[in-house]
Amino acid sequence: MSGRRTLWGEGFSEPSPFLAGLEAEDRAADLVLLPEDARATAAHACVLVRLGALAPAERRAMATVLRAIVRRPPRRLPDDVEDGPTWLEARLGEALGPTGARVHLGRSRNDQSATALRLYERRALLDLHERTRAAAEAFLAWGERHAAIRLPGYTHGRTAMPSSFRQWALAQAAPLVDTLEALEGVDRRLDRSPLGAAAGFGAPLPLDRDHAARLLGFSRPALAPADAVGGDRLRGALALLEATAGLALGLESTLADLLLWSGEGFGFVRLGPALTTGSSLMPQKRNPDVLELARARLRRLRAAPGLVGAVAGGLPGGYQRDLQLTKPALFSALADARALLDLVPALLAEVRPDAEAAARALGPETEAARAACLRAWREGRPFRDCYREVHAALAAGTFRSPDDGDDPGEALGGVGRPGLERWREALDIHRLWAEARRAARDEADRFLWTECQVS
Repeated sequence: MSGRRTLWGEGFSEPSPFLAGLEAEDRAADLVLLPEDARATAAHACVLVRLGALAPAERRAMATVLRAIVRRPPRRLPDDVEDGPTWLEARLGEALGPTGARVHLGRSRNDQSATALRLYERRALLDLHERTRAAAEAFLAWGERHAAIRLPGYTHGRTAMPSSFRQWALAQAAPLVDTLEALEGVDRRLDRSPLGAAAGFGAPLPLDRDHAARLLGFSRPALAPADAVGGDRLRGALALLEATAGLALGLESTLADLLLWSGEGFGFVRLGPALTTGSSLMPQKRNPDVLELARARLRRLRAAPGLVGAVAGGLPGGYQRDLQLTKPALFSALADARALLDLVPALLAEVRPDAEAAARALGPETEAARAACLRAWREGRPFRDCYREVHAALAAGTFRSPDDGDDPGEALGGVGRPGLERWREALDIHRLWAEARRAARDEADRFLWTECQVS
């Protein structure tokens, strides 16, 4: 620890040696955030020019250094700096001398870190949105390739009514579409800039926080400084993690079906060799290790909101150092989500339905509900009477599947009426949302560097 540069060390003794191990995760997380920290620092320099605290030429010199960090961030932090903000200020000082050190006027590491984290979360959210949409589209395409193959549908783990692989695939896409909607809501939730909240009590200078927010692509600044660097920071991370936890619930169900259906008792699908490994003892075994490991990562993803809430929930108002330990959990969860979403198209390419095995499992009893409904509709009789008659025929072994005759068809969402045009319309709406958000983000980035007069 001796000789380590800190932003708070003027007039104070060296930090406690106990911090050396405790802050290791801080430094790794700050390295991830450095590009966003550099963007936020450039926006703060613009505000300082408006305040008259920096000259435009000084801002341009700072922005040149900061733009280079955005484009090529360091791979590691030197051992002699405490954290990312310290390294960033030191780098500006090395490049520009006393001018570089002037950028910290009017801000704290509290709003500096909160702003970098918020920018990171918004970029990560958009990336997750696009990967989630791609996964949903992969399920739709897979379902269409195997639309003609029927299989039993199940409730309570027992055969119920006829289904199809297309109907199953659409059911797997549905939670992904829910996740798209959730992420769009979280994006609105994250659309507040902490920059200018300083240590949690506002900056003691008339900084133009609205302008800083626009430069960074926010629609508005966060109005409660203590909340911006404390509770809002925590709630924003939790909102993003809860959206990904919902995603995990859906994909866990997908894996549960595939693990069950690929087993010897069902055999509805066959898993390609890329999804399985062998046994060290039993020559005949192929184990679905890829699906099992993905299942474990999904459960870890579901646990992430609880971990973050347990670490930082119930803290007093304002910034507390505990919040630093929520960043590694957030980054790990988002990395898991990205990897799992990318797995979906590759996994589906290795899942092959076995039409014969599925057909063998489709006994005539799966047509019982349809038979009762058609009888009641054709004969104009109470459904419950027809239900009892079909039940009696099943018990006596005399039940036969109904002929199509004047079959009225089925409701939207049925095996033969999937409503694909509505699925595609919904995914198009989400695609357009993502394109608009990405365009707005890119425009804000151009606005920032143009104001800094840096290309």
